[in-house]
Amino acid sequence: MQNPVTELVLNPLKVPAKDFMRIFAEKLEPTLLAQPGAICTLTGIVLDTENRQTPFAISITLWENLDAHQAFLESPAAQPFFEAVTPLLVDKPTIEHYHLGQLHPSALKSSHAWIHKLPTADDHGYRGTCENHIQKHGKGMAMTGDCIEIPSQRLIIMFNNQPQSNSPLDKYINSDRVESLRVAWQRMGTRKIAENL
Repeated sequence: MQNPVTELVLNPLKVPAKDFMRIFAEKLEPTLLAQPGAICTLTGIVLDTENRQTPFAISITLWENLDAHQAFLESPAAQPFFEAVTPLLVDKPTIEHYHLGQLHPSALKSSHAWIHKLPTADDHGYRGTCENHIQKHGKGMAMTGDCIEIPSQRLIIMFNNQPQSNSPLDKYINSDRVESLRVAWQRMGTRKIAENL
């Protein structure tokens, strides 16, 4: 596999988060992991939502390539999938794709993460902070890559195994230009394993 693609989905919830996660585990995750090009999923709840009008769930699906995701969208499995998820949401989900590379096993087993979307032009300081985070928390615990749909947007994910009220990138972040999400992971799935975290 030369160029895996990370699909990032932000779901605005109509139902309580625990109900979304139950239905995700029962119906949505198995459908995703049954697709030929799906590698793994990581799903959780966005914390610190006091500035948002609704709670959010977030999911990451690693695909072998963008064509693999498109093949799922055009497959017979797509319609039942969206029929199951639509009643759970107050609006359409935000869906973006990034070139982040492979998800390391340690990241898949993590309990929390900070996710930052930022302009690619605002790159100073971030790489060094990601490297320091990896040295502290282990290989594969920070990832960065550019958005396919929005080339001027970059995604940084910093995984960890404990809740952190502040991101390591806080000192660099201009809140007007960067979207930051603190996430508690609830589910991890691969083609062979699906489990609560």
